[in-house]
Amino acid sequence: TAGTSAELSALWFQMAPVCISGGDDHDYELPIAYQQLGSTDLLPATAYYLKGVGFDEAEINVGINEVNGPSTLRLYPNPSEGRFMIQLSQEGSVDVMISDITGRVMITERMANAQQWFNVEGWPAGLYMVTVITEQMRQSTKLILE
Repeated sequence: TAGTSAELSALWFQMAPVCISGGDDHDYELPIAYQQLGSTDLLPATAYYLKGVGFDEAEINVGINEVNGPSTLRLYPNPSEGRFMIQLSQEGSVDVMISDITGRVMITERMANAQQWFNVEGWPAGLYMVTVITEQMRQSTKLILE
């Protein structure tokens, strides 16, 4: 707020949940508003607009690259009793991470081939997430252990 009318006196800064297009300095702006308390308990707070955070389309990066086309990760059998195969549609080494429903990582392993058997016999029955990670993508799928 340095150099604005809100300097050293504003309370409760908020970024608006909407984006304004066609701003003076940038193509888009996330406006910021603030409130200032009334001078007495009987006077309400007053809301003010303060210039927001501006950005252009070249600066917009939301999320991660999506995987287009058919799935590159396949598990079978699924549901499984403890032994299952991970099959990938691409060659090269990838990192595989299996985590339980709470997010606790159970196994991290590097696959050098496009398919590999995994043995998790003895694990509790339930839902697990199998995530394959490469330099270009990260893809997850569910694994059901019976």
